[in-house]
Amino acid sequence: MKEQKPTVSPTLHLSEATLRAVFDSRTYNIILIGKDGRILGFNEGAAQAAREVQGVEYYVGMDFFSKVDEQSRAFVQARHDKVMAGESLRFEMPYPGVDGVEHWYDIQYDPLKDEAGEVTGVCLTNICIDDRKRAEKALQSSEQDLRAVFNSGTQMMALMDKTGILRDFNRNAVSLIRGLLGTEFVAGRSFVDQIPEIFRETFLANFQKALQGQMVSSERQVTAKDGSEHWFEFTYNPVFDSEKTVTGVCLTGVLIDERKKAEEAMRRSEAHLRAVFNSGSQVTVLIAKDGRIRDFNKTAAAMAPRVLGKSLVPGMPFLKTLPPGASQEIFLKSFQAALEGKETRGERSIQALDGSERWVEVNYQPVFNDSGGVEGVCFSLTFIDERKKAEAAVKESEARYRKLVEFSPDAVLVHDGAKILFANSAAAKLLGASRVDDLVGVDVWRFVKEEFKLIAVDRVRRILEEKGTSAAMEQEWKRLDGTLVPVEVQGTFLPYGGNPAILAILRDITDRRKTAQLLTRYERLATIGKVIAAIAHEVRNPLTVVSGMSKVLKSKMSHRQEYSQELDTIVQQTHRLKLFMNDILDYSRGMEIQKVKVDARSLVEQSLVLANAQYGPRHAEIQVDWAFPKNCPELSVDPGRMEQVFCNLILNAFQSMGDQGTLVLSAKAQGPKVLLEVADDGPGIAPSDAPKLFEPFFTTKRQGSGLGLPISRKIVEAHGGKLEWRTNEPKGCVFYIELPLL
Repeated sequence: MKEQKPTVSPTLHLSEATLRAVFDSRTYNIILIGKDGRILGFNEGAAQAAREVQGVEYYVGMDFFSKVDEQSRAFVQARHDKVMAGESLRFEMPYPGVDGVEHWYDIQYDPLKDEAGEVTGVCLTNICIDDRKRAEKALQSSEQDLRAVFNSGTQMMALMDKTGILRDFNRNAVSLIRGLLGTEFVAGRSFVDQIPEIFRETFLANFQKALQGQMVSSERQVTAKDGSEHWFEFTYNPVFDSEKTVTGVCLTGVLIDERKKAEEAMRRSEAHLRAVFNSGSQVTVLIAKDGRIRDFNKTAAAMAPRVLGKSLVPGMPFLKTLPPGASQEIFLKSFQAALEGKETRGERSIQALDGSERWVEVNYQPVFNDSGGVEGVCFSLTFIDERKKAEAAVKESEARYRKLVEFSPDAVLVHDGAKILFANSAAAKLLGASRVDDLVGVDVWRFVKEEFKLIAVDRVRRILEEKGTSAAMEQEWKRLDGTLVPVEVQGTFLPYGGNPAILAILRDITDRRKTAQLLTRYERLATIGKVIAAIAHEVRNPLTVVSGMSKVLKSKMSHRQEYSQELDTIVQQTHRLKLFMNDILDYSRGMEIQKVKVDARSLVEQSLVLANAQYGPRHAEIQVDWAFPKNCPELSVDPGRMEQVFCNLILNAFQSMGDQGTLVLSAKAQGPKVLLEVADDGPGIAPSDAPKLFEPFFTTKRQGSGLGLPISRKIVEAHGGKLEWRTNEPKGCVFYIELPLL
């Protein structure tokens, strides 16, 4: 009987090809579990997650529940049983990894069914959502900041959409409505249904004007639940989107009881007027119809000398009190309007006596007599510097956020699932376009590498359908010139131009990958270094005994010439091995530097003498050229340590050139630093050896330890300098040292 191929579960709704692509993906961790709880199969993502998070290795036939900790085993078994009963489960949960870090996962259980519909096992899929959780936390923090701004100040604020549905309101709105009317605002309901009927007609009229783009202000008296009367100034502000289309209305209300009381007091009683007149921090000046000052309050009297440099005097023309730069035309226009019974107000900056700029809110109010005629103008001025600073800060913040996308180091794209609608400069640079316009209108899928398209298409579909956000994912994209660049991609739903779109953030992770490789490499070297240093420490003591005993033995057997060569070899090799152990310990432990001032040339000359002594008579055919300035500055270094460095570099040059060549020793001042060079005309360094040149234990010499250059670099860096190399044209190489003068 021919074996039947297993059918894909109807729950998954995937073709066989799609299922295989998803199963092989490292993005989703997939485990197939049989009825008995044994693993039927798993993909590489699941295996890797098991190693990194649980510290276990999966294999087919393994008891899945045996690898679950005892506390969670019953819970996991219960979920398995539910799915075996035909249910599908999905949830998010944290899981502590073997590294001690908590990781979040999106987990889904689905039943596996055969052709007859019988549940034969469980498909367990999960994906790490750490990045999404961090993004959600950042978004929550941002929303909290916006909410704090929304709830600041003394105004009540209510946001409504175009249909009049109340979408949001601040704390002041809650406290005022609760305290005055004893009611509560409810978001999601019509605003007009939540206010007293007496206000509804006026509200609807002003609401319609705001929807037409007008800002409408009105004052209204409100009777509280306790019978008290309160005055409010209500402002209906249209809310615009990026296309300057009105999307709703923001209603603000400010309690103006104090201002109304002052106005009423001025109308009814001179005594009441005087009390209010001289209260508060507001500058108030009463101006007669002929433009002369009739009276002013204490605040005006106190502020005039400080701002204008002169005192106010009743009877003087008000025009003479205008600060430098103030417009007489604006004053006369506002003054005339007040004489006609109209109140005007505005904000402007003035220049104080000390030259500082002060922001003020000015108000021109008609003063009525008992018969209702206008007998003068009340001019009031309030310093609003702090408010302006706050407004400027808000505008600056808005400008920063507007520029955030354009100046973001990450590439930002907006696309509709097919064409690119927007791109910032970073995106143009990342994708190899000379300008942003070269990307707009281009098919977004031309940039996605073929092996990632299937997953990317599914991510885009989900974002558009669910209006959600995808987790960050590493992919490879193709630039316009066809070269590949590794990127981390994250997308989120974004209405753009009135249509659904996706905001995609792409981050170039080339450097991140290189850094990760370097860190792995350095960690491995550090571990090796520690082990070898420990070995060297243990070997050096018995080695000293062997060396000493060899010398004693040689002395005692000086009359036995047939053993002298062997004993010399033992002494020489133990001495060489002891030097090697010392090099290892020097490299592995901390570098202690004792700085003194020394002459640069003298230091290099002494190093050359030491190198000549070690290299032997072969150096006689090597020519040494000096390129030191006459007044070479002194160095602040550890002479012994730096002699070790230069001696090592000179010996390397000798060994590279062999028996003949030219060695060039040079120095020159470069600002606050000195550049010292050791150059040879030997065969140079092979390209394959260059990346490993300063790695410990790498050497091309038969008897080299591979620690000379690493120790030299460590000594130079301990001095605050750097040791590098370059090719010496036409042949050879140059090792150069940069040292600070201080």
